[in-house]
Amino acid sequence: MVVNSSTGEPFAGARVTVVGSRTTSMTGDDGVFTLAVADDVDALLRIEAPGFDAQLLPLRGLHEVHVRLLPSGTAEVTYDDYAHSASSAAVTTKKRPATVATDENVAMLLAGDLWAQSHSGLDAGGHAFFVRGLHSLNMQSQPLFVVDGQIWQSQLPSLGGGGEGISLHEGYFTNPLALLSPDDIERIEVLKNGTAIWGAKAAGGVILITTKRSRNMATEIEVNLSAGIRQQGRSLPMLGAADYRILASDLFPSLGSGLGVGFLNDDANTTFYRANHNETDWQSVVGRTSASQNYGIAVRGGDDVALYAFSLGYARGDGMLRGTDFDRLNLRFNSDIELTKRLKTRADIAFAQVTRNIFDDGIFSETSPRYMGYVKSPLYNARQFDTQGRLFDRLSDVDELGVGNPMAIIENAEGKTKNYRFTALLAPTYLFSDRLSLSALVAHSWDKIKESAFIPDFGLPETELLNAQGDWYGTARNSVSSLMTRHSTLTLDLHADWNILNHQFSILNLTAGLRYLNDTFEGDYGQGYNTGSDNLRSLSVTTSSLRTTDGTNDDRRSVSWYAQADYSLKNRYLLTASLALETNSRFGSEADGSLRIGGVAWALFPSVDAAWIVTGERFMRHASGINYLKLHVGYDLTGNDDLPAGATRTYFGSIGYAGLAKGLAMENVGNDNLKWERTGTLTAGIDMRLLSNRLTVRADYFRSVTDDLLMRKQLPADYGLQSYWTNDGRLQNEGFEVSLSGRLIDRRHWQMNAHLSVGHYKNEVKRLTDGDFTTDVLGARVLTSVGRPLGVFYGFRTVGVFADQQETDRANLGTIDATGRRQAFAAGDIHFADLRADGIIDEQDMDVIGDPTPDIYGSFGFDLTWKGLTFDALFTYSLGNDAYNALRQRLESGSSLSNQTESLLRRWTADGQVTDMPRAVYGDPMGNSRFSDRWIEDASYMKLRQLSLSYDLPIRPRLIQGLQLWASVENLFTLTRYLGADPEFSYATSILTQGIDAGLMPQSRSYHFGVKLNL
Repeated sequence: MVVNSSTGEPFAGARVTVVGSRTTSMTGDDGVFTLAVADDVDALLRIEAPGFDAQLLPLRGLHEVHVRLLPSGTAEVTYDDYAHSASSAAVTTKKRPATVATDENVAMLLAGDLWAQSHSGLDAGGHAFFVRGLHSLNMQSQPLFVVDGQIWQSQLPSLGGGGEGISLHEGYFTNPLALLSPDDIERIEVLKNGTAIWGAKAAGGVILITTKRSRNMATEIEVNLSAGIRQQGRSLPMLGAADYRILASDLFPSLGSGLGVGFLNDDANTTFYRANHNETDWQSVVGRTSASQNYGIAVRGGDDVALYAFSLGYARGDGMLRGTDFDRLNLRFNSDIELTKRLKTRADIAFAQVTRNIFDDGIFSETSPRYMGYVKSPLYNARQFDTQGRLFDRLSDVDELGVGNPMAIIENAEGKTKNYRFTALLAPTYLFSDRLSLSALVAHSWDKIKESAFIPDFGLPETELLNAQGDWYGTARNSVSSLMTRHSTLTLDLHADWNILNHQFSILNLTAGLRYLNDTFEGDYGQGYNTGSDNLRSLSVTTSSLRTTDGTNDDRRSVSWYAQADYSLKNRYLLTASLALETNSRFGSEADGSLRIGGVAWALFPSVDAAWIVTGERFMRHASGINYLKLHVGYDLTGNDDLPAGATRTYFGSIGYAGLAKGLAMENVGNDNLKWERTGTLTAGIDMRLLSNRLTVRADYFRSVTDDLLMRKQLPADYGLQSYWTNDGRLQNEGFEVSLSGRLIDRRHWQMNAHLSVGHYKNEVKRLTDGDFTTDVLGARVLTSVGRPLGVFYGFRTVGVFADQQETDRANLGTIDATGRRQAFAAGDIHFADLRADGIIDEQDMDVIGDPTPDIYGSFGFDLTWKGLTFDALFTYSLGNDAYNALRQRLESGSSLSNQTESLLRRWTADGQVTDMPRAVYGDPMGNSRFSDRWIEDASYMKLRQLSLSYDLPIRPRLIQGLQLWASVENLFTLTRYLGADPEFSYATSILTQGIDAGLMPQSRSYHFGVKLNL
């Protein structure tokens, strides 16, 4: 008997199927169904009905069963496609409101199943994703995204690995998922095991995305309209005009030059008084509250020959920085055509265009308006004053301290980027019988990125140009640059699906095929300086000796033979085995450990996964509280083929000398033994459904080992190169993932669902042949050391600030200056820990001072529904992760005339003063601002990521199938002790840049409202 769990009433029209057979029944008005099943067969029933979660129910010899169907709510599906499989995945079919890009949905809905950090508050700015730990040191460690069978990847090549794309705009990262509208997404899956079939591209994990298709012939029209506003992001509290004047006065004696500045002259009768006696909040000048809008329409339907799904969408958002914006146009057409009874095909086509106006962001750019707004003194104004002291519209030029005007960038500079993507797919399937089919996939994607940038002369200081050796070769007054890249991918996939066995006792399915990928990349780059006028913005009019052009052409091919077998015995013993044999044009011809077939190096990637559905056993027939229990274990071997182009070859490149001559120099020493990185992952887990399927529990333990890390090895000096690429090293990840979800209230008019997810991983370097090493990143030193996690911060430890000279004398510490002489620390300097106890603070006293890896991360939330009204809350959190606040390091150094944060009000100024902020000295001769635990902070946080309210109107006018009104608030509040603007950030996806806050635009609170109409 089948009943509605919310009302207890019999359920009519539910479909009941015996898995592995064609035996089917429908429930009557009394909820009763009848099926003829042999007593000696352990049958498995599947019960499903529209609007309700499907269930799997083992008979276990029972002659009568009682099923309570749960109405589908905003909670996740109780039984997904992996419930009766040895493979497992985290699956979501939800869509969070007010999300611009698909990666935002992945980050919010699957937190705990992966570690996700937003790059910045830029619209569709992208995320750094890490699935089950860190699986590479120098190469791409991001998951593989597969959309409808096509691989989606960053259109731009890696820079030294890590998957960073080339861009003219600092602080901006290409995001291929920004071209995919969330309204088009039907399903997202994070594969937990069984990933070996994706071979050398799956070491970072695999995320499958399925777009919406038509499921029936009835015409359906869906309209989505929304708008919103976003508040200006939080900024660090900076010194006001009066406090800045005092700080500058303290710094002038240490300058030793008697620098004369107008802001110290308080004579209001001077002509320059108004120009340097202001109280300007520069972050308010460059920032703003922004607006956004999103429009989408989808039409689905068809007939008995063809089904189609068409969607058209447009999204636009003004940036929180003045002069910036984002807009996207996306078009998609998916069709399923039945050419004959045996021949069917999918035919899909899509186009998307993203256009941005952006400027540099972060501390690494002197032309970042936000960063300029931080360092510029509040005494100056963005506009000029006339001789009568009246403000007029003309922008101010460089101030007397040599700092530019950030509004000169916003109003006169240019920063444009356009990204286009076109995809076409044809996937025919021929059915030889109901148990054997042959399928093909032919797909082509074409990406183009066009960027341009212009930095004006007026309002910005001149820049000294230095070559790679640090030699001066020119002065830049203005600059112009352009970048154009084109990337095409051809995907061919041919595979056969054979249902070898198919009955209630035993099921065996086999898939075998061939996959071919061909990537072609072309790029052109040009940069030049000094066009002669800010009105001339062409590369052709720049000074010829200061003009650089470059380009690249790169082809990459891979071939993979793969096979997968899925076996089910008695509907409770499950086994999946897969194998991939892959070669790649970037593998070395003599790759170590490869299979030599046809004179080519091949990599072998096997996996085995097994599961036991315990509730299928007859001894579980009386365990009424346990509806479903599955134990699973597996091992997958995957790879990482993100080798740098040309790493296996020796080649020369052109080099300039002082802008006067060109020559050739060796750029790489090839290594024919170079191979892919290998990651083996052991997984064990449990899936449970309890209390009439109202509680779902999933828990996984994993342990992975990555061998043959791609590393740069030191070369002797007489080679003319510092290093070459080789495979060396091992690292390990170990952790767990737990998720709980449940229907807490299940009544006719009231429903409440709640969920909690927790993720954890511990990373450790196990072997480095050439020993430990450090990497400098934005002023931080990152240590790679055996026995420690990847990416730990390596710097000085501090004890406090010397309060007086007596305390300084007792410590008797000093440092060695550039001339080799010892300089003693004085009162007001930082008291660094002398770990070597030799009285000298130097690199020998450095230690591990922080780890950016979180202890746990995930999300929790709930949704409450009353009739058609739904209230939904989602929280995300990260605990135990340290961060290097590089922005604060620059704004609290007290070593220059740049504006500083209000923390400088606590700086040491008098003997005997007890404080945590050292004295301000121009140039910082004692290195008080050096990389130390002063700048390492606990970046743990808990965010109310989204709060939403929706209402399905009960009114059903003619032709209207549904009408929903909704409103949401994003980033409502953040609980954290972090002193930066936002504790969630990702300077890049590279492993060694994690936990570094480069001052990129923070996420901020936003408000949205929308309408969803179904016709």
